[in-house]
Amino acid sequence: MSLNCSTSSNPLQLPLVRGRAESAPPLIRGGREGFWSNEFFGKKLVIRLVILSFFTLWAAFAAAQEGVVVPKPGAKDLCPVCGMLVSKYPNWVAVVKYRDGHAHFFDGAKDMFKYLQDLHKYAPGHRSEEIAGIHVTEFYSLGKVDARKAFFVIGSDVLGPMGHEFVPLETRADAEEFLKDHKGKQILTFEQVTADVVERVDNGKF
Repeated sequence: MSLNCSTSSNPLQLPLVRGRAESAPPLIRGGREGFWSNEFFGKKLVIRLVILSFFTLWAAFAAAQEGVVVPKPGAKDLCPVCGMLVSKYPNWVAVVKYRDGHAHFFDGAKDMFKYLQDLHKYAPGHRSEEIAGIHVTEFYSLGKVDARKAFFVIGSDVLGPMGHEFVPLETRADAEEFLKDHKGKQILTFEQVTADVVERVDNGKF
């Protein structure tokens, strides 16, 4: 009896093993099931990349903030408000830095506030929108801190180069301690320092 290996019984023309055709190799996943599977893993990859990018940018931003360089006054830099040599009073230096890199220096936060409240008078041609950073010298550490985040004590027994001053402290707790130790009258945030407050401090009225 002859073995019938016609195409009808073995349509794929596969070699016979023990009287039967080998099974066909698995097909690559396709169709609807394969499409949705690939789409799912593709979405997961995109989400992971977006999250990774977000944290990378955030880390870069944080590093940039920590690495802010506050310029120092030169030997001949004068306070644009009172005209005094700023470098003579390193413990009181305040700095307004502009986006183009140049900066103006002050021998105390009080003159800095006067300057910011009347740029037209003290810095013709400058605009507040061009300011990149505002820093003051913190009383305890003598380091530079962001003036917009600092706390200022007025009415204390600590005087600056120009008399009564806004004494900068980095935290409210430090400001409260300073106020208690130095007979201060009030703690103010950057936003609370108005032109009227500056005038009162200038005149020793608290």
